[in-house]
Amino acid sequence: MTHPEKLTSTAVQNRWLVKVSRRTVFVSTASFVGVAVILMVLQAQAVFLNVAGFSLSVYLLVLSVGLLCVALVAGLPALKRSSYEMEEVEGTLRFGLLVLSPLLLVSLYAAIRLAMDWRLEGAQNLLALLVLSLGPLVFGFLQHRISEDSILRLYSGLTAFVAIVYMVFNFFSLTGFADRQFAMVALIGLAAAASVESKNWVYRVSPYVIFVAIVVSGSRTAAAIALVLLLFVVLRSSATSLRRRMIGIAGIFAGGLGLGFAIYWGLDLVGVRQTEAGSSGAVSEILTNTNGRWGAWVEFLGLLNSPSDWLLGIGTGGAMQFGTANLAFFSHPHNEYIRFLVDLGILGLLLLLIGCLLVVWTLLRQGGLATASAKAAFLVILALAGMSITDGPLYSSFVVVPASLLIGLGLRSRWMQRSKSPHVPLPLEERGEGDKRGA
Repeated sequence: MTHPEKLTSTAVQNRWLVKVSRRTVFVSTASFVGVAVILMVLQAQAVFLNVAGFSLSVYLLVLSVGLLCVALVAGLPALKRSSYEMEEVEGTLRFGLLVLSPLLLVSLYAAIRLAMDWRLEGAQNLLALLVLSLGPLVFGFLQHRISEDSILRLYSGLTAFVAIVYMVFNFFSLTGFADRQFAMVALIGLAAAASVESKNWVYRVSPYVIFVAIVVSGSRTAAAIALVLLLFVVLRSSATSLRRRMIGIAGIFAGGLGLGFAIYWGLDLVGVRQTEAGSSGAVSEILTNTNGRWGAWVEFLGLLNSPSDWLLGIGTGGAMQFGTANLAFFSHPHNEYIRFLVDLGILGLLLLLIGCLLVVWTLLRQGGLATASAKAAFLVILALAGMSITDGPLYSSFVVVPASLLIGLGLRSRWMQRSKSPHVPLPLEERGEGDKRGA
């Protein structure tokens, strides 16, 4: 027979452990949000700032991975307060690991290849990939006190403010921003802004302010993606009839396209593109030139010299190592699909694509994008997929850190909806009371 005092002591220890664990999860996840905010503000400056031989971006990536690992380890005992909660935790984590298994596997594969053939460039790529896979796991499937609505509003307002500052800097030809990097970060903020459900005029105007700033940046890919994301503003409105929604979509598309071309010609971005392309000035040449990317892509793909290279890649960071050493303006391929193919082969690229598709499938199933955070997560993945064609968002700390947070919160909202489904078993106590009432 167990002594009552021993039981009391064990219960006190368990409560203390739960309390410490939950505080640790809160501190680590809140700190991760703080790192995301810092990176969204600093953007490319986080790369340019050098501390003891490494950029600030690398330190913040290391810190982000560390915070996610601490939250993941501390979050497990924090949830195991009863037999039912233990079942719930195990079920939640199983679901999360299943959804994110391809992303976790490609991270593991990248780590193995880096251990086999060390490259400094590969270390940064691996850190970014770990954030992109662990972030959704922590924020999607662990109990934490980060509010989805608060994060969406924070990202929306912060990005709109930074967009205004960026346009002021651009107007007065001040330094401090890098156009492409700003456009990538702004797309993450636009995904949040297009999903916020609020009558506050600040949040209602934010998507349009961000869109204008992205067009001003001169990034054609980002501008096209931004216009698509802007169409989702209609889906957050209270308009229920199909006719009103179609009119709203047509209005945003026509207005956005017209405003985009007006800004493009008004700021003489056409002349810039004509000079870059070395073209006669035809619209088709100006809008479709790749600024040397096509030739660089051929060079990077030329690194795959054997069937094993195509299947397994040349190793984590191989593409960036080659670009930095041999191509003056292309330290990376400016195409994430080619970078993953060169580094990790068809195996790594397939794992990445399957992982992203599995997350999208999870967000869309059982009623679609019913919550604002699920919609934001979907738009983030859409933006990352589009920008990956002509740039490198998946190794950029100022993109993957805030993006992983939004994806995780979107998965969390879908999991909570799934948990409220009648197909999910009730707690043992409620089932017992139901059995008694039935009897």
